[in-house]
Amino acid sequence: MSDKYRYEIKFILNEIALSRFLSWLYTSTNCRKKHPERIVNSIYFDDVSYSSVKDNLAGIPNRVKTRLRWYQNEKKCQIGVPILEQKIKDSRLGRKSSIPIHSLENAMFSSTFSTMIHNIKEEVPHDHFAALEYLIPTLHVSYSRQYYESNNGLRITIDDNIKFDSHLSLHDILSGEGKVSYRSKIVELKFDPSMKNYVSDLIRPLSLTPVRNSKYLTGLAMFGQVYYL
Repeated sequence: MSDKYRYEIKFILNEIALSRFLSWLYTSTNCRKKHPERIVNSIYFDDVSYSSVKDNLAGIPNRVKTRLRWYQNEKKCQIGVPILEQKIKDSRLGRKSSIPIHSLENAMFSSTFSTMIHNIKEEVPHDHFAALEYLIPTLHVSYSRQYYESNNGLRITIDDNIKFDSHLSLHDILSGEGKVSYRSKIVELKFDPSMKNYVSDLIRPLSLTPVRNSKYLTGLAMFGQVYYL
């Protein structure tokens, strides 16, 4: 499954700024909650040279990031089938290519990382994703996500309670929550390129500066593995 290219604009907010953003959201847009809040989990993969990290740090416009994503409800029970995603960046636009990994349904916290990788390779067509033979788990991130959407397709997500873990041995089982917490909130606006001018006008009163932000690099930086601001 492949999504169309879209713009993704991110803001890093503290509690006060988030409160102002929510006031704007409810008074200046027709966005409403799309579905209940969920816990999002992602395991990021890279090759032995950390090519994805290097491409991102270098600002290469065309780059790829690979992750395995799944969800939990408020009771931390796994929801649905994990999805292997490649986030594909083309300059300022991005899209995702996704494949469900059915053998890992209800098994994310009982499988070793080597088992996860084996199952991914078994279920993903050989010609679908590039360089899967070099998959190495490098970071686990979990966070709570709120979902909003307008009637014209503007999507807004708010992520908080963000936690990271980078100590992922191939023979270990996922421990659950990450070991290091990130205190800021990440707000993201996602929209079709045709909506660029509309969204620019809409967010102008916020007086917020969009930022380049990667949870992958942020998490690695918190463990001292990369230098990333």
